[in-house]
Amino acid sequence: MGKLKEIADINPFVRFASVMYSWVNYFPIRAYDDRLLYILEGEGDFLIDDVRYAFKKNSLFYYPSGVIYEMIPKTDMKFISINFDFFQERRAWNNVMPPVKPEIYDEKKAVYSFVKLNCQVFQKQFFINEATKFKDLFKNIVENWTSDGLCNKIISSAILKQALLEIIQHQQGEKFNAIFKRIEEYIEENYDKNINNISIAKELSYHPNYLNSVVKGATGHSLRQYIIDVRIRKASKMLSKGMSVADVAEHTGFYDASHLCVCFKKYYGIPPSQYPRAVL
Repeated sequence: MGKLKEIADINPFVRFASVMYSWVNYFPIRAYDDRLLYILEGEGDFLIDDVRYAFKKNSLFYYPSGVIYEMIPKTDMKFISINFDFFQERRAWNNVMPPVKPEIYDEKKAVYSFVKLNCQVFQKQFFINEATKFKDLFKNIVENWTSDGLCNKIISSAILKQALLEIIQHQQGEKFNAIFKRIEEYIEENYDKNINNISIAKELSYHPNYLNSVVKGATGHSLRQYIIDVRIRKASKMLSKGMSVADVAEHTGFYDASHLCVCFKKYYGIPPSQYPRAVL
């Protein structure tokens, strides 16, 4: 397969882009190229690789070439369908490649362009329940692809590149937010214990460096510093209630009172023994 391409190398080829008004699909099928599906009107269920998604107006699906899928509409449908490759390597294959039943699927015809891309977002199907912010981009892709101008199909591919990059930002943001929330909740529940980057990563099943990058992206601080920040905030509340420095250190996960004093002074500019007087 060769060296994987990076996000900056995305140069999509739009093989088909259209607004469609019905879906005749009474059995599972497989597609030869990668697909985006934006629901303009209607609702129902979409089965992709045995995962059932309930869709509605303004839902967005991505599913890579080769997956087995089935649309089960509950109402009249109106949707945008975009068949594409992530790169221009097979732009000579410019005819629409209709999906087929799994038993007659020809692997030699499949594009599988997603496997050449070093981006986890597009390695498997995903569903965005509320994707209104992408609506105009998809409409512009269709408008240009269905026009006869000399450059319109090239423009449709350029707009698709923008859409793909914005989808990456959206999906990574959602993922980062979800992971940061898990980190935040875990530290809130365990700040008084002997936790660190490695123990948290092991508990949440991620690499320590990755969790550190998530926390830094969300707070501007390292994971280590974030743990200290939480402990200091907890310590300040305990101190304001009259607890001794030694007891606070014991209940907030610091090594000892001296460690608490050093960190507290860096955070507030005063030693913990002066904190109650400083806030009154």
